[in-house]
Amino acid sequence: GCPVVESEPVDTDNDGLTDDEEAVLGTDPLVADTDSDGLSDGDEVNTYGTDPLNPDTDAGGVSDGQEVNIDGTDPLDALDDLGVTP
Repeated sequence: GCPVVESEPVDTDNDGLTDDEEAVLGTDPLVADTDSDGLSDGDEVNTYGTDPLNPDTDAGGVSDGQEVNIDGTDPLDALDDLGVTP
């Protein structure tokens, strides 16, 4: 028989998620930041635990990207979006 050739996983948009992973998640394999929040889909899934389909995962009123890249707050904690500290 013919040998089976394994191919490397494809990541068309270079966001850190393979196109197959993006198909399962529902993200766009051609756009690195599906929800346009300033974090790549791969960083949202693999680093921050945020939702790559929701620009404000914690529903606190500030985008995940702004929380991580500008404010230094937790994109999974809505209270810190308001300047509230525990």
